[in-house]
Amino acid sequence: MFERQIIIAFRRLERFWRGGRGLIEIKKKVSLTRLSPMTSKLRIATACLSLAAGTALAAIASPAQAFNFDSGTDLGSCGVLVDNLSTPLGIANLDDTTGVSTCTTADGFVLDVEQPADGYLQGKEVNGTIGVGITSENGPTLAEIGGEVFQEILAVTVPVPNVLTELGLSFLYHNPAFGDNVKEQGLVKVSETLYGILSVTSATTAEWVVYENGVEIISKVLNGDSTATGGGYYNIKNPFADIVVSSFTLLAPESTAGDTFRQSDFALTNASVGIPEPSLVLGLGVAGASLLGLRRRKNA
Repeated sequence: MFERQIIIAFRRLERFWRGGRGLIEIKKKVSLTRLSPMTSKLRIATACLSLAAGTALAAIASPAQAFNFDSGTDLGSCGVLVDNLSTPLGIANLDDTTGVSTCTTADGFVLDVEQPADGYLQGKEVNGTIGVGITSENGPTLAEIGGEVFQEILAVTVPVPNVLTELGLSFLYHNPAFGDNVKEQGLVKVSETLYGILSVTSATTAEWVVYENGVEIISKVLNGDSTATGGGYYNIKNPFADIVVSSFTLLAPESTAGDTFRQSDFALTNASVGIPEPSLVLGLGVAGASLLGLRRRKNA
C-alpha cells in the first residue's frame, strides 16, 4: 500500500512540475516493484529525501514562461508589434507594423486575431505604457480590443496547459478620460462557463471578478492609474487561482445598457504561466517521507 502511495506521489509531481527532470530521474532509478523486502524501506526513504531536495532544485532551475510588451521581455516574433512605436496618435504612439494577425512569443505563447477577419495585431504606447490590441478597417479604436462597431477578439494560447500566474491589461480608463462614457471593462474568457471581468471602479482602482458556472469564485481589488495621464494598466496575480488553462480570449463585455459590446476597449501587456509554488511541491516530497515514518512506527 505504501509503495503505491509513493508511485501516486511521483505521478502527481510529474503532472504539476513540467520540466522537473530531476523528479523523473529519481523515478527511473528507484524501481519500487523490484526492491527486496530487506532494502525496500531504506531505499524508499532515500528516494523521498532525494525527492524533497530535487523539488527544491527544480524550483530554482525551472523559470515561469512569460512575455511582457512593456519591458520588451521574451517577445519572440511578437516583438515586431512594438519595436517601432513611432506613429503619433494624439498622446499615443502606434507601431508601424501592419498585417500581422498572429505571432508567437519566445516562450511559446501564441497571439491570434480571432475576429474580425480583416483585423491585425498592433502595438500602442499611451503615457509610457505599452500594450497590443487589434486594428481593423472599420474599428474606431486602433490597437485595442473593443467592440464599438463589432466585437474584436484576441485569442491567447499558452505554451502548455498550466496555471496562469499573471495577466496584465492596459488602456482601461475611468470616464471621462479620453472621452469615454463608461468605466471601462475587459473580459477574459477561458470557456463559456469560466471567465473573469476586470472593471475600472475609480480613477485609481479596478475590480477583478471571476465566475464559474455563473457563481462568483474570485474577487480582488487592484490599484492602477485610469486617469488621462496614466496607462490604465492593471496586473492581475493568479487571475484564475490554481485552475489550469490552455488558452483564453480577450474581448469587451456586453454593456449593461444592452448596446452590444460598446464603450469599452483595452489591450494586452503581459502574461505568465508557472508551476505550483515551490513550497507546495516540496511539501509533497516531505509528505512522502512522513508517510514512511508513520508506516515504520506502526510496524515497530
